[in-house]
Amino acid sequence: MSNAGVTIIKKRQNKDSGLSHGGWKVAMADLMISMMCLFLILWLLSVMDTKDSSDLVEYFQTGKLQTDGLGNSISPIPLQEVATTNNESDMRRIDDNSLIEGEVDSQQELEVFARLIEEHIEEIQGMGSVQVTVTPQGLKILISDSAQGQMFYRGGANMTPYYQDLLLHLAPVFKRVTNAMVITGHTDAARYAGAKTTNWELSANRANQARYFLAQGGVPNEQIFQVSGMADTAPVNFDDPKSADNRRIEVFILTSTAQKQLSQVYKNLPKMEAAGKDVDQKAMDKIGRQEREAAKAALDNQLPISY
Repeated sequence: MSNAGVTIIKKRQNKDSGLSHGGWKVAMADLMISMMCLFLILWLLSVMDTKDSSDLVEYFQTGKLQTDGLGNSISPIPLQEVATTNNESDMRRIDDNSLIEGEVDSQQELEVFARLIEEHIEEIQGMGSVQVTVTPQGLKILISDSAQGQMFYRGGANMTPYYQDLLLHLAPVFKRVTNAMVITGHTDAARYAGAKTTNWELSANRANQARYFLAQGGVPNEQIFQVSGMADTAPVNFDDPKSADNRRIEVFILTSTAQKQLSQVYKNLPKMEAAGKDVDQKAMDKIGRQEREAAKAALDNQLPISY
């Protein structure tokens, strides 16, 4: 029997050979990115029209993009056009607020302008203080007391700083249109604590304060059609006439039709005034004649009677 020993050869494995345990993640990420790009291209081809699709295919094949195709478009996806129908369910809104310039007259233009005002109010955190309503006669902007505090100091026409800034920031938005504006002041039914001043003067002075700060913000004087006070004659809370809800300022942006109708009322005033003056003059002439006749009769009574 041979006593030769058995030789055992151990081969040491190289641990650095092959991919590490995290290598598959990198490969999977590359695959996912490639698949996402593929699905994105397929989706673009499905939503584009035939011409744009062919231009896109040509771009990937040749690297050249047609200048009369996708190159002139902000988005390769066709956008919906604004509908001209009067049906609200089919009406599509205009998303470009920069179109609001000059005179806004149609209900659709007023709605777009109302959204523009609301967006601006939201930016300055004034949503609780301002309500915007579209009406057939124009746009009504109601400004009232809110969690930010009172609009006016109690019993006076001095506006608090927050609402001063609010009107100064709204003025440039109102200035974008040329529509005539009516500003009215409203009070609650509580009696004014003064012997000579009433809620009529208070509401008118408050409306004029609102006009002042809008003018300071850039609203032209010729755009202000009327400033008036309505005291407590038009409450919004009928159940509680003394409620703080009734203390408010309303800015009305009139349509051209509403402005003409209101202008017609004031245009007739001079004729009525002239007619009134004519009546007064006739009455004064009659009184003058009666006075002269009475004076003559008195003088005759004083003359000696001749027999």
